[in-house]
Amino acid sequence: MDITQRLSDSILFRPPAKNVPGYFMLLKSIFVVDGVNTADNNSPYANRCDNLTYNATFVTQRTPYHHESYHAGDDIPVENFTTWLRVIDAAPDFCISFVALKEKHLDGSNYVADYLFDGKPSTLWYGKSMIELFKNIREWSFMVEDPFKLDHPMATYSKKALDILNPPQNILDEIDSLPDMHLARFLKGDPNHRDLVDDFPQMSEEFKEWLIIKLEDFRPKSTVERLLELKIN
Repeated sequence: MDITQRLSDSILFRPPAKNVPGYFMLLKSIFVVDGVNTADNNSPYANRCDNLTYNATFVTQRTPYHHESYHAGDDIPVENFTTWLRVIDAAPDFCISFVALKEKHLDGSNYVADYLFDGKPSTLWYGKSMIELFKNIREWSFMVEDPFKLDHPMATYSKKALDILNPPQNILDEIDSLPDMHLARFLKGDPNHRDLVDDFPQMSEEFKEWLIIKLEDFRPKSTVERLLELKIN
């Protein structure tokens, strides 16, 4: 898939809903070197077509928290990933991507298989909508500060993402006014913290306008485009 392709507005700005297919995810940006910083030598995900280009991977990959995420080719077969599209591409720092999974029936037809992400903590870091993802990012960003001082990749990348995107105070205020997501509810002792919130609010028009600007500022670029920028600079 062409990584410079733009996700449709019907998905980008869709309202929160539990049963819509796919997830928005905060991922880390990597420059892919096949067999070096991606798949292990014995992994089925080798001979990558994106070798020597910028791409994205789960923030926990090859960290002490590696087991908290599913990884393409290692845990979920590559053929199940029907959509892996960068939405905000702040390479070489981070990406926000939309990822969807499908499985095939015996008759060859496909069906949504988001449940393949279930069972790992990382599922709770995603968002069915962009506004839910930003609420997750905001909650995790506080975990690098006192009293927690966590070195967890989701915390450090969340803090990095907000620092780089630099939302104005009115956008931060909107995010803070939203219902708690999984992390905050867990810290408050909610036994049902894994459940999604019913009737989670949609983003405001102000948030949408800010997001549209960021979508352009950090649009996905091909490696050739990035190399040309380096040459120009």
